[in-house]
Amino acid sequence: QRSYTTEPGPKGAGNIVPTTQKGIQRVAQYYSSLQMKVLEERRSLTEKLQEDRAFSRIYVTNLPPEATSDELRGFFNRVMEIGQGPQRIPGASVLQVFLNNAGRYAFIELRTAEEAVQILQVGTLLYGGVPIKIGRPANHNEERFQEVWGHRPKPPLLNLAPLGVRRRAVGPTVEEGPNKIYAAGFPQKMQPDQIQEIFEAFGPLKGLYLPRDALTQKLKGWCFAQYEDPSVTMRAIKGLHGMRLLNQNLQVRQALQNPYADITDPLLDPQKAFGNVPGMQQHIAAMCHMSMLKPGSTSNIPTRVVVLLGCASNEQLKDDREYCLIFEDIRQGVEQFGNVTKLVIPRPGQGLAGVGRVFVQYDDLKSAISCAEAMKDSTFNDNFIKTVYWHEKRFANMELT
Repeated sequence: QRSYTTEPGPKGAGNIVPTTQKGIQRVAQYYSSLQMKVLEERRSLTEKLQEDRAFSRIYVTNLPPEATSDELRGFFNRVMEIGQGPQRIPGASVLQVFLNNAGRYAFIELRTAEEAVQILQVGTLLYGGVPIKIGRPANHNEERFQEVWGHRPKPPLLNLAPLGVRRRAVGPTVEEGPNKIYAAGFPQKMQPDQIQEIFEAFGPLKGLYLPRDALTQKLKGWCFAQYEDPSVTMRAIKGLHGMRLLNQNLQVRQALQNPYADITDPLLDPQKAFGNVPGMQQHIAAMCHMSMLKPGSTSNIPTRVVVLLGCASNEQLKDDREYCLIFEDIRQGVEQFGNVTKLVIPRPGQGLAGVGRVFVQYDDLKSAISCAEAMKDSTFNDNFIKTVYWHEKRFANMELT
């Protein structure tokens, strides 16, 4: 008989006889499995690093066209330095900036997911006089992030005071006057504190009125706002007007002071002023008494100016919020008949005649006739709307009685 001596193999492979074919196969299998384990661990580590990098990215929108990558890097590094204070870990917070000037947005990668969470809690900052919105990229997996984050507490809030951002409760009372701001175009999914953040990128608010739908309790998408510092008003209007939120653009200006407006005026364009505000069509006709008309002011002969009688009561017209709702609903209603060049709805207490009537001027006669015929004797809560034509010269001179 021939005897063989065995030798201990690699840990976990058992004793083998290296000179036999079986022993060689066992060694090869062991090292192959060991190599696969190393590759899997390396792949897992790579995926974790990539996931960590994804969680450390933020998405910044509404950047001014002249923004540069270096300026953005410096800006956000400074924000983190000031906001974190003396407890800050030394070093730059921003690792990379991917800027798209044409789209006015950027992806910014921070050194840790914790710092990304900190800056995301700010929401809105003022950059170069423009409010920039900070959020997550579209491909961010929040469910996975929460799974990875686990039960860890959120990092401490940045010290917002030195950044000019204040978070506090703001009452709904907004005073009448030139510092009252009207804004529309907010997506309904936005929360009140998010809207407040956008406004307070320019300074602390004194009042913010956010109406809700009576049935759904969802925000209607428009609001009135007022700053504590009146000098901020026009700068905020200029900075916020046209700001893109999701798929909508904000329309921001001073609250409507003029009871009538030329639709072609960009500052008083109701489409721009009021935006696409849902839930307004029910106001297209409201109760009111018919005012007496001055002889000779109306005409049985069609003109480009149509007067609607019975659309709103004096009490409704006195209320600023009701007036805005009525104005927008009527505009949407009359524009379906043609191109409206001027819409006038006089209000009580402003020294204008014709309160209780709606004056609609079209750019062609056919549209005016269509409006007058369609709106005549239409009803709302058993009240009838009457229509008459108005002399164009009298309307041009704003002779409304």
